[in-house]
Amino acid sequence: MASTRLKPWWFLPVLVAFIGCGETAPTTPVVKVPAAPVVAAPAAPAVETLTDEEVAEIKKLPVEDQKLALEQKICPVGGGHLGDPGMGAPVKVSAKGTTFFICCDGCKPKVEKQPDVVLAKLAELKSKK
Repeated sequence: MASTRLKPWWFLPVLVAFIGCGETAPTTPVVKVPAAPVVAAPAAPAVETLTDEEVAEIKKLPVEDQKLALEQKICPVGGGHLGDPGMGAPVKVSAKGTTFFICCDGCKPKVEKQPDVVLAKLAELKSKK
């Protein structure tokens, strides 16, 4: 008949599991990775330059409007150059008492629906000069 008595060494594996074998587990070395350098976006040119073709399109405007369009240079709605040959001559519009130019008739609805947004963009463009 088999003995049901516990052997005196039964607790050793349990004791080692709780206490450990005395050796420390190897640790993974901490490697510090330097932060990636911050790269600034290239600065926009201080003054936008119109191409000869764009200037030629602006010259199709009445003489009194040409100066304003040449000073403005950028459409506050689309962000493109006034007088882009694909768009034709700039379109003169007014919003809340301010007269300015947009690149095409396709920009008129935004001027009519969101004049404050367009005028804010126009002011931002003028401040960059």
